[in-house]
Amino acid sequence: MISLKRYLFLLALLLLLVSCGFHLRGVGTNVGLKYSIWHIVNGGEITQPLKKELLRRSGVTIQESDVAAVIQFTRIDFNRQTQSINRYGGVDDFLYTLHVKCQIYYKNQPWGEPIDVVVERYMRHHIDSLVAQEEEQHLRNEMYASVADTIVNRLYFLPDL
Repeated sequence: MISLKRYLFLLALLLLLVSCGFHLRGVGTNVGLKYSIWHIVNGGEITQPLKKELLRRSGVTIQESDVAAVIQFTRIDFNRQTQSINRYGGVDDFLYTLHVKCQIYYKNQPWGEPIDVVVERYMRHHIDSLVAQEEEQHLRNEMYASVADTIVNRLYFLPDL
């Protein structure tokens, strides 16, 4: 009897979650991107993570010419700020901020609103400079991957032309 109650409770909970729009990542209708060939302009360091994410998620190809859909980056700012200072005057934490802005174009016409993504991460200060440089580079790569993931997510919801 207890297992039946537990089963019914879990079933009711599952139906409640589904009815309010909750879906597990990767489950549901996979509509795909509207176009399978894209071009990236002024991507800088974000070009590789974005290519990787586009290929992984939707199997699109990136070309340099004869492309109707273009992702053009207008702003890529990576900043490091001192977040907290200890009582001895030394730095305890840094705040890393990556601000990326891009516009999607279809046949040289803006398509949808500009995509604006801000990613913030905190990192403790290390005395050993080699460890700090390695961790900062790892954090930077992680932030670029997070921005690429967000941009690809937003590409799925571009309005119809």
